[in-house]
Amino acid sequence: MDKLKILLIILPFVLFSCKKEYDYGNSELFEKIDLTDINILKGYRTKFDNDTLRVKGKVTISFENISIGNGDSWIWVDSFEPAVEFDTVYNNLNYREVELIGLFDSKNTGHLGQYNGGFEKIYAIKTE
Repeated sequence: MDKLKILLIILPFVLFSCKKEYDYGNSELFEKIDLTDINILKGYRTKFDNDTLRVKGKVTISFENISIGNGDSWIWVDSFEPAVEFDTVYNNLNYREVELIGLFDSKNTGHLGQYNGGFEKIYAIKTE
């Protein structure tokens, strides 16, 4: 009976701690570039035009929607390159919390103009 109790205590830790982390691109950039609150881009995106930004949010990859956001503010992602090719990241990034660093374009508002700017290039990606 004691072995069963121990197993029941340990099992959840083993199951939920096995979520694999992924890093793509130039991970040294995370030490050099400060995190930008993704919500600021909603109202002041033109101030960040053509800047290299580091943001944190949930990646969504679906039909006519490749973006990163937090529920209130979403940014279009044109491509995950040069950090990584799209085909390799779909299963590893879709619906995952990530930090990414990329070149921000305030005029690129994505499909139907519904995003708060867009990333033209992604230089680094780190999952949590």
